[in-house]
Parts: sequence; C-alpha cells; structure tokens
Amino acid sequence: MTLSSWYAGNETTIITFGITFLLAMSMQVTMRVGVLSLAGLGFYAVGSYATGIVVLRDIIPAPVAILASIVVCGLLSLAFGLALHRVRGLYLAMVTLGFVLILGVIAANGGTLTGGANGMYGVPITISAPEVVLASLVVIAAACLWERGRAGRATNALRTDQLLSTSVGIDARRMRNISFLLSGAIGGLAGSLNVLSFGAVSPSDAGFAMLTTMITVVIVGGQRSWAGVLLGAILISWLPTWLVWFEGATREIILGLLIVVLGMFAPDGLLGVFSWLFGRLRGIRRRSVPPPVAEPPPARQLEESSRVR
Repeated sequence: MTLSSWYAGNETTIITFGITFLLAMSMQVTMRVGVLSLAGLGFYAVGSYATGIVVLRDIIPAPVAILASIVVCGLLSLAFGLALHRVRGLYLAMVTLGFVLILGVIAANGGTLTGGANGMYGVPITISAPEVVLASLVVIAAACLWERGRAGRATNALRTDQLLSTSVGIDARRMRNISFLLSGAIGGLAGSLNVLSFGAVSPSDAGFAMLTTMITVVIVGGQRSWAGVLLGAILISWLPTWLVWFEGATREIILGLLIVVLGMFAPDGLLGVFSWLFGRLRGIRRRSVPPPVAEPPPARQLEESSRVR
C-alpha cells in the first residue's frame, strides 16, 4: 500500500483525529492547573455555528472566520472564567456542563439561523487533513511553551496543591484565567475546523457523545501533558479501524474495559505507562553497564608518594 492510497483511505480519520485532539486539549489546559472545566466543548459549538453562519452566508472568508472564532471564543472563555472565579471542583464542572447544555438548546431552537434540530448543512468545505494537522502542530507548540519553564512549574504546582502554590507566590488566579483563555481559543479553533471540514454542524455535535469522547481521550492518554492527549486521540480515533473485525457492541466493551483498567492501574494514562516503562528500561541499561575501571597511577607518582612516607 502506497502512502497516497493510505492517505486517501484515512483522510476522514485524520481529520477526526485532529479535531478530537484539539477538543481534548481545550479540556487539558484547564485540568493542568487543577480546574475541571467542560466549557471547551461549549466554545467548540460556538466556533462551529459562528463559522458556519458567516461562511455559508458569504459574510467573511473562511480563514478570517477561523481567526475570528479563535479570538472571540478565547475572550468569551476568559470572561466566563472571570465570572466563575469563586467556583471550584465539581461545582465548576457542573456549571460548565450546564453552559454546554444551554448552548445545545439554543442551537436546536435557533430556527433558520442555526438550522434548528436538524442542524446546518451546505457549508463550503475549505479545510482538508493537512490544514487540520498543521493546526494541531501549532497547538502542540503552544502547549510546549505552556508546560515548560516557569509556567510549567507553576501549573504543575497548582495541579498538585493550590493553597501551597499560592503561599509561595504563584498567582493562581492569573494562571487560571490564562487557562480559560487558551481553552476557549482551542475549542473555537476545533469547532471552526469541524464545520469547514465536513460542511455541516448539528446540536448533537456538542452533545454527550462528544463530551464522553473528550473526557475519554484525556483519561486514556493522560492529563499531565499534551503528549498524553495526543496518545489518547490516536487510540480513540483509530481504535474502530483496528477492531474492524469486531461488532459494534464488542468494540464499545473493549474500549470500556480499557478505560476501567487504565483508571484502576494507570491513573496517569498511557503516557504514565510509557514513562514508567522508559524509566525501567533506563534503569536496566544503567545496571548492565559495568562501572569504569580506575587506571593505576603512573610510576613517577608512586615514587613521589613513597618518598613522602
């Protein structure tokens, strides 16, 4: 099988993988600072419908619509985070879930503007797999900056213990606001790419099925780094093709068992498993290398030491 034939047969899967990765990243950037927010899925819906409306009605070009979606969703998410700065934990998760459900109701009752319960169709398809992969690489580059250096140390500390982090001078509120800004921007980007790749969007696109997928990717891959989200997105996107000889119910059972096993024995996901295996291999390699043998001192040095004695 040539590369071109493989690409032609898997282009839709590649696009789905990229959008799934971006959507899961909109959740991971907030979880990295210890915030459980599902608002990224809501801004995914906002980005999808807003881009679809303006492109379908030929108001602005598709590239401008994508950029506008990133900026507007990022700012709206920042405002949303500022309004909920006192809400924590599961309460924040419930509030953001309610936000997603409200957006679904608005989309389903939006009439001709949103297409109602049937959704919006006929949006010009201007995005293909290379553009989605490029957008994913840009987000990965931004995530590398977010997870390294001073910001990376601060987010690691906040995820572990927010009170202790605040006591040593870390601005928890500022880091939380930045995470909401990034979450909304990435969610808006994923939504724009989705509608411009498939030409349609419906209220179910941001429903419980997509919510479950987003959470599953983060849990299976690992929430500590973008690399874990990438592993989870690859597994979730390509698992149906790997298990093509199983029936639908069997595939769901296998995926469910995988989540249960990882949740019980690998809370850090596949990334944690690979990190543990890599550490074990490095330890074995170090033990297998013999220690260096010390060279005997030269004869002149032995003579000088004997004279001193």
